[in-house]
Amino acid sequence: MRIGVLGGGPAGLYFAMLMKKADPSHEVTVLERNPPDATFGWGVVFSEETLGSFRDADFETYTEITDTFARWGAIDVRYRGRTVRSRGHVFSAIARKRLLQILQDRCRGLGVGLVFHHEVGDLSELGDVDLIVAADGVNGLARRTLAEPLRPTEDVHRTKFVWFGTDLVFDAFTFIFRENDHGLFQVHAYPFDGETSTFIVECPEETWRRAGLEGATEEESSAYCEELFAEDLGGHSLMSNRSLWISFVTLRCESWHQGNVVLLGDAAHTAHFTIGSGTKLAMEDAIALAQALQRQHDTARALVEYEMERQPVVERFQEAARESATYFENVRRYAAFDPLQFTFNLLTRSGRITHLELEKRDPPFVARVDGWFSAAARGEPSRAVVVAPPPLLAPFRAKGVDVTNRVALSPVGEDDSTNGQPGPAVRKHLVGAGRAGPGLVVTELAAISAHGRITPGTPGIWSDEQAWEWARAWPPSARGQGPAWLSGWGTPGPARPQGQGGRAPTGRFGRADGRWWRRRRSRTCPGARFRRSSGPKRCAT
Repeated sequence: MRIGVLGGGPAGLYFAMLMKKADPSHEVTVLERNPPDATFGWGVVFSEETLGSFRDADFETYTEITDTFARWGAIDVRYRGRTVRSRGHVFSAIARKRLLQILQDRCRGLGVGLVFHHEVGDLSELGDVDLIVAADGVNGLARRTLAEPLRPTEDVHRTKFVWFGTDLVFDAFTFIFRENDHGLFQVHAYPFDGETSTFIVECPEETWRRAGLEGATEEESSAYCEELFAEDLGGHSLMSNRSLWISFVTLRCESWHQGNVVLLGDAAHTAHFTIGSGTKLAMEDAIALAQALQRQHDTARALVEYEMERQPVVERFQEAARESATYFENVRRYAAFDPLQFTFNLLTRSGRITHLELEKRDPPFVARVDGWFSAAARGEPSRAVVVAPPPLLAPFRAKGVDVTNRVALSPVGEDDSTNGQPGPAVRKHLVGAGRAGPGLVVTELAAISAHGRITPGTPGIWSDEQAWEWARAWPPSARGQGPAWLSGWGTPGPARPQGQGGRAPTGRFGRADGRWWRRRRSRTCPGARFRRSSGPKRCAT
């Protein structure tokens, strides 16, 4: 094949190398507009899973890359004057410039053509090639040229960030939170060699404007951040490399190929930097595309296979990145958290790391979190708990109601009510559910009006007699096990029996004037309390 690769970043170089290695008869040329030693950014982070893919794809580059790695196994969170550390997180990083040098040398050794200082203005300049691989980044030529069939969308995030380096070598992936008169700033910092670390500063756009950084030069931005994070830098300085404040753009494309043109890496997709997966995803794209072309003799089929394999993987990462970015965009809402709670919340922000996964990585840290949570749930957050129950079994208090644990159980209804009166099975099921030990028993849905029933057998809560039956269904002997929550709903439309087209009602709940239906304390059943729901579809008592 004759293959033209647009872009000499990690993804383009890695793909070119893999294709030439697979078949030396391929004619592969990489076109890059910048010089070979130009790079924007500092370090690149890889997970252990990604390194396994590199090892299997090309052991020679894998060995060179891993020989120069900076490795660490901890995450530090500096927040409200405290540093909380969590261990067991295995990361590896390499200087981006060194990564490019390794890949360039490997490409030259295999016979890949590398053309630098070459700006491609039109795809036709690549001539009569069998395949054009666009690895030219988020503002790439190919995607802009083929925007209509590729259907890209861009989501601009609400924070501003700037990418610095520093001569301070951190010993862990470090999150730093500092606040001044302008607002809250956060740092994502990690080492990538024995002398340098990446130092990304992020803040809300309104904070960025108040700080006067909108029109600041690189030198002014660097000086501002050095002063703000002077305590964390400990006398070390920040380094700039086209370090400009920008907003991150999440890019998605419905299709990744058109004709003989295929997108790779950031040209096809981006994932927010807070999960550190941009270069990882791009190089994994290169592996998948090269393997698809080796398996399929028909190029069109190979491109479809590549897209079908990679799109679901990338979409999952993009969703995790969206959750992570949203956390940092709204991190001020967690300002009142205890530092330990704040750290746990940060580590689990994207959903990829759960309580269970974190417990596997760092059991002592999770034990501390569970102990703090158990004590806080009892109103004694400063008390040391030696053996804490799982968070699910910690007590809970809301609006004067005490719940012994956070398990809610709802028994299945029997649809055996008459005129809305709870049927004979209700008490049996409710009491049985209470004996199972949940903190809260939730009833089946009860209609708040006769016309609001799903079927004629739906129980109701529109009369004092029905309220009395509900109170009887949850006797004092059962109330010692915990409270019961009576869920009510309603609709102005009449119900039809099952078997005659009966279905769940739709439309506005409550009165025709839009005011939510409610009941006050029952006169005939003083033990029952009724509360108005704040939700849009359900009245709760």
